[in-house]
Amino acid sequence: MNVIKKMLIAFGALTNLGSTTELLVQANSAIDNNDFETAKELFLSAFSNDKFRLKAGLKLLWLCRSKNLEIDFSTIITRLKCDFPNEAYVWMESARLNKIAGDFAQAFEDSKKAIELKPSILGAYQLLMSSSFVLNKTHETKEILDKKYPLLKNEEYFLKVYLSFYKSFKGEPGNLEIIDRIICDGGKGASDSDLISALRNNLDYLFQVKSNGKKLK
Repeated sequence: MNVIKKMLIAFGALTNLGSTTELLVQANSAIDNNDFETAKELFLSAFSNDKFRLKAGLKLLWLCRSKNLEIDFSTIITRLKCDFPNEAYVWMESARLNKIAGDFAQAFEDSKKAIELKPSILGAYQLLMSSSFVLNKTHETKEILDKKYPLLKNEEYFLKVYLSFYKSFKGEPGNLEIIDRIICDGGKGASDSDLISALRNNLDYLFQVKSNGKKLK
């Protein structure tokens, strides 16, 4: 579809349909027809409306991420964060796009914020975990995962992330809890044999924690 035709469709949606609600309907219809460029133009028009900015903005970020469309996602994210600072999915989309762009530091902070706002936003845990390995923030990630474990241990996706995080260190969660005691309080309450076993099986985790600036006892 050429540019002029796309412009006419967008103009028709704005004039004939007469409301931004119907504009969003047209945009979603364009997605159903795999006409993503037209959908982008329609969502950009809807984004200017305060009432529909969140829906249109999230769709634009999705188009940018999943369909590789050229969209100034940083400007959209900045506006959405300003207007909807407590909307977890805004931070989630920001984390996804920043990870794709290679900004792992921002992806880590965005995914952490999404989790704070909505602990059940499961995809954010995967983003948090994968970014933490690049940034050497595994200890902070472990604390977040352990804190949320009682709440989400019955969620299959969360449990998969939780266990894969620990298995990345070739150790089991129980052993790593012992190592945390070594780091935090000198291993009080753990027997010598437990400490030796945990240390032997999880040396790589110790080095990872050390790289996070934690002092080893």
